[in-house]
Amino acid sequence: LARISTDLLTDGYQIRFRAIGDSMQPTIRDGDVIVVKPAAGRHIRMGDLVMFMNSHERTVVHRVVAKKRNAGKLFFQTCGDNASDLDKPIERGQVTGIIKQILRDGVRVEDRGIRKLLKRVWYCARARKIKISNHTR
Repeated sequence: LARISTDLLTDGYQIRFRAIGDSMQPTIRDGDVIVVKPAAGRHIRMGDLVMFMNSHERTVVHRVVAKKRNAGKLFFQTCGDNASDLDKPIERGQVTGIIKQILRDGVRVEDRGIRKLLKRVWYCARARKIKISNHTR
């Protein structure tokens, strides 16, 4: 399923799937339906929810909490909103989709305006705290 999703997004198709797990709670809950648009050609910002395939070839949806250039390549640091550790950095090319919409019980979960901005700032700041605390252990 992960490979098919990646192929569809790479070919320019929008996909939707049901979330499994709790790493993105409270933003995305187990069972929510996630609508994903292709990432190719789109600007990715701090706080965006992105889809990528991890090193175990599993599809992951996590938040971009940092961006960094290294040797001319753009890397993203991602983290689940409910996670206690940061993910391994991923290259821009590994991002296959950007979350367009979250549906809970058939109703769109809205994050707009100041609430959306504050949520982005909060989770990015939280990820920096995780990084600092992991280095001081």
